[in-house]
Amino acid sequence: MNLAPEQRYGSESVWRDPKCFLADFFRDLGNSRELAWQLFLRNLKSRYRQSITGYIWAFVPPLAWTGLFAILRLQDPSRADGQTGYIAHVMVGLVFWQVFIESVQIPMRTFSEARSMLAKLKFPRESLVLAGLLDVGLQFLIRLPLLIAGWLLFPEASASAWWLLPGLLLGLLAVGTCIGIVLLPLSLLYQDVAPAAALAGGFWLLLTPVAHVPTSTGLMSAINQWNPAAVLIETTRAGWLGTPLLHIGAFVAVALGGVLIGVIAWLAARIAFPHLIARFGS
Repeated sequence: MNLAPEQRYGSESVWRDPKCFLADFFRDLGNSRELAWQLFLRNLKSRYRQSITGYIWAFVPPLAWTGLFAILRLQDPSRADGQTGYIAHVMVGLVFWQVFIESVQIPMRTFSEARSMLAKLKFPRESLVLAGLLDVGLQFLIRLPLLIAGWLLFPEASASAWWLLPGLLLGLLAVGTCIGIVLLPLSLLYQDVAPAAALAGGFWLLLTPVAHVPTSTGLMSAINQWNPAAVLIETTRAGWLGTPLLHIGAFVAVALGGVLIGVIAWLAARIAFPHLIARFGS
């Protein structure tokens, strides 16, 4: 009988044959691409078949938050100047924030939606995450006009660092996904983890310098020194607007550290999947 890797390996057998465990991981990762594409297309058709407004909802969160922050800023007469540049700064930051926070939510959301499929079918679990990442990429492309508008409105905009954008976006996406993978086992055990993470995302946005200029002193400065989203958003936004890349070294360190933690967390999750699936599948 040809068993799926998660059935052949438990926590003990991984240590007995780690090479075979890692080989199964890379094989499943390679085999998951076609299934991920099919899942992405299925989810896309299902989502917009019953939607009246369709892709408009991709624009709603960044536009709504931008409008809110702009209104709050106008309440202070001393900061009324440069409103156009501020709106561009916030709108661009919010588009990249959406990429980050959606990638955090992707592992939990895709596995939650596929609970019945996980319990009944054997397939590479990596395909669920890859399908979700394709959806994040599509949402980013839909929001691209907002980025272009922000670049045109920003007084100091330059295209000098655009060649770095693919790497910056991949780093942003990778770290967000890895955070979601760390939370994934808990979200499979307890269904209130994903809603709690979504709620925490709103507070995280306010703590991250998306709508405000980071300071070098005070409580917010201390918080952002330990906030991975701060350096990721600031650097990616600077790459798009062409402003100085002040934190590129920290960006690389956060991206590499996040990916390393995420890979370790995913390998640990592969070991735990049989037990987790058996628990909610019973």
